[in-house]
Amino acid sequence: MKTKNLFWAVALLLLTASCTKVRNGNVAIKVNLLGDNKGEMEVLGAGRYWVGVNEELYIFPTFLQNKVWTDDINEDSRSQEGFDFQSNEGLQLNADVGISYRIKKEDVPTIFTSYRKGVSEITNVNLRNIVRDAFTLNSSKYTAQYIYGDGRAQFMEEINIIVKQEAGKNGITVEKVYLVGGITPPESVKKSLDDKMRAKQQAQQRENEVATARAQFKIDSIKSKAEAYKIITRAEAEAKANQIKARSITPNLINYEKVKKWNGELPKVSGETRPLIDISQTLN
Repeated sequence: MKTKNLFWAVALLLLTASCTKVRNGNVAIKVNLLGDNKGEMEVLGAGRYWVGVNEELYIFPTFLQNKVWTDDINEDSRSQEGFDFQSNEGLQLNADVGISYRIKKEDVPTIFTSYRKGVSEITNVNLRNIVRDAFTLNSSKYTAQYIYGDGRAQFMEEINIIVKQEAGKNGITVEKVYLVGGITPPESVKKSLDDKMRAKQQAQQRENEVATARAQFKIDSIKSKAEAYKIITRAEAEAKANQIKARSITPNLINYEKVKKWNGELPKVSGETRPLIDISQTLN
């Protein structure tokens, strides 16, 4: 009878216990739940481990993890998990947010000691709270237009600084906090902000067009001045050359040129008119 009872006790123990595999890239924490060793933990690397009825195994991945909190149930979300936060005017804003983080192998015991939870619960409760608080704190400094528009990049940079500092205090290394999509204001506010941003972009475009026109005017002006200078310079050179030519032309030179071109024949018709070529002047 005793043997039979012992058999059933061992069988029940085997049924309630399990063999769990810890894969490469993971670190496990095995915790005693009962007895004198209650609460004590053991750090385990990759391998297979027997987990008894009075023990619980928490597995922590040490490679890069990614989590998205979104209102879209078709994504990595079990419910509406997007973040709501307010601008300094009290306007309600919403954003779907993702986070990339890792837990270093040597930090696993510290993290478990701090939270006494598994990685999934730490991510969806503690880490989420850090991100939510960062959005709430930072958004209270800015207008909705700034957060939604030109200031979004700076806003997210500041969010990253806050989250990395807070998560790092307990050993979680945050790589990046990022927006999934954009920041969504109320529909009525969104239209107003879109109109303001569109007007600002159009004004900037007109300023660019004016600047371009001014630059082109300067270029055309410089070209015109250069062309005018070339024309004036050419005219002055031609005038100077003509002056030099005029000073070099004398009556003797004119007669000399005539003689050079004369074929030696006298005019067929003569009278009292002065001869075309005055040889006497040429010979003087």
